[in-house]
Amino acid sequence: MKNIELALSDLKGNLSEAYQYWEGIRGDCAGPQWGQFELMAIPLQLVPTTMVYDLAQPISHSVLRFWGSAMTDIHGRDMTGRQLRQMRPDILAKTIEKVLQKVANERCPVAHTFEFVSDRGLRQRQTLLRLPLSYEGTRVDQVVTIIDNSAAAKEELRKYWQDFG
Repeated sequence: MKNIELALSDLKGNLSEAYQYWEGIRGDCAGPQWGQFELMAIPLQLVPTTMVYDLAQPISHSVLRFWGSAMTDIHGRDMTGRQLRQMRPDILAKTIEKVLQKVANERCPVAHTFEFVSDRGLRQRQTLLRLPLSYEGTRVDQVVTIIDNSAAAKEELRKYWQDFG
């Protein structure tokens, strides 16, 4: 599994629109509050592949507050209310943990591409945007994760997860 960081200026289309929305409501804080972030204000095609993590220490104990409906189709289970450490495969959970820690430590959004190769040799590449949310403006309390969800990307990702049955 590779994790390639992208410049926020490299975001295109719907992910760029979601970033611009977040940037417009955050003010001079690390991020807006969860109550200020309207999921329906991002491009609607992104909502089914959006997740919101309530951060905890250690990060592996962070809980998924919101788990988009397409994520259940892709992963084969609903992770709402579950901890990050329960995500499978373990290498995915560890990779997400590192990126969430980076967002929390640096108090800034992160864009990156994950590249996967399944046991059957299926390749998947997806672009993600992780946006910090903050109750009081300085500490990151939550992270919104938005995945590019083009039809082709979703089908390839679904095939990838089938390998982990």
